[in-house]
Amino acid sequence: GPDVKVSKRVNIQRLKIDIWSNLSSQLPVEAEPATPPHRPPQQQLSFQEIITEIAGEDGGARQQDVTLPFYFICLLHLANEHGLRIEDREDMSDLVISMDQK
Repeated sequence: GPDVKVSKRVNIQRLKIDIWSNLSSQLPVEAEPATPPHRPPQQQLSFQEIITEIAGEDGGARQQDVTLPFYFICLLHLANEHGLRIEDREDMSDLVISMDQK
């Protein structure tokens, strides 16, 4: 259907970068030491909170067409690339993101 058409105004690559910088600043990621963690690492992150944070930043304001599926697609890509684990909450209200302990 017509609703499947990707919005021209959403930059998926930049959204991925935004999401990853948010995730990697909070999770115990083996990241480049150039960016010190903003806060102590958390074992689990809330998908909803990440969306809220990114949407609330200046970067979010520049991409107003970003809807939940875009975040989810990017999250799946990142999970694949960086070995993240994504789990449903029991009541399906949110997703829990953590590092997959290999």
